[in-house]
Amino acid sequence: MRRSIQQIAELAYKLLAKIPITSYPIKLDEVTNFLNIKVVSRDLGEEVSGMLVFKEDGPVIGVNSNEYILRRRFTIAHEIGHYVLGHHNNGLFVENSPFYRNEASSTGEVTQEVEANAFAAALLMPEHLLRPAYLKATENGKINHRDEDAFELVIKDLARDFQVSKLAMSIRLGNLMLFENF
Repeated sequence: MRRSIQQIAELAYKLLAKIPITSYPIKLDEVTNFLNIKVVSRDLGEEVSGMLVFKEDGPVIGVNSNEYILRRRFTIAHEIGHYVLGHHNNGLFVENSPFYRNEASSTGEVTQEVEANAFAAALLMPEHLLRPAYLKATENGKINHRDEDAFELVIKDLARDFQVSKLAMSIRLGNLMLFENF
């Protein structure tokens, strides 16, 4: 069943509300603890950012220790997305079988990867926290988006505050259509 981006975001928001997490940056250890998911950091080689493995004692997210911290945060959130979205229930996941986060996930070639990326973005940059932070950063829209230096600074500051990459922040702001107000 294919879900809309909004349906996926609502699942992320409901998860944050259950924990509850009400401020940013989102503490992923609180999310994984709530879901009883173990996270391990290992050298997974150059081709793999992360994986979700199901073991007898529960799910485990493996994250590549060689990648920078912001990428690891997005990867963990992405793998949480696979878990919450139930991608492991469709026959692609079996005991000890990894689901890799790789190039296909970032290019949007696979529906499950698109969904997991959308979940990760909503989890790490939830609209109800990002929108007011964005308005504050742009002085309620007084900063003109044509001023590239100011625009870059807003994205840099928000990315730092939410502990995501500038690219992830740019994409999220665009998907929430906040640039229209910038």
